[in-house]
Amino acid sequence: MSSNETDTEPYLFVEKCGSTRGNPIYVITKYIPAMNGYSSRTREIRCMDLGGEALGSYKARQGGCTHIQFFNHPEHLNCTGCGMEFSKVMLRQNAYIEIKGLPS
Repeated sequence: MSSNETDTEPYLFVEKCGSTRGNPIYVITKYIPAMNGYSSRTREIRCMDLGGEALGSYKARQGGCTHIQFFNHPEHLNCTGCGMEFSKVMLRQNAYIEIKGLPS
């Protein structure tokens, strides 16, 4: 994806925001570019919104909670609130929107 496309298309950005008991905690932010006279903006993605935002499917939108922090595990991200798991394989391969910064 060229930098021009990156600047004009929404994307999700995963970034480390701290840790608890040695486990890094991540937040996911949606970047929405400027368009039609509106300035660019960002918003934090809640657990209950991540499936729908990233994968775009009805089934992925079911469940979750209002927490915005996730633990990193080798194969998934895990909500710090309800424990819901989000497969990194699905987020990398079947993403409805580009996801940047997804940890290994």
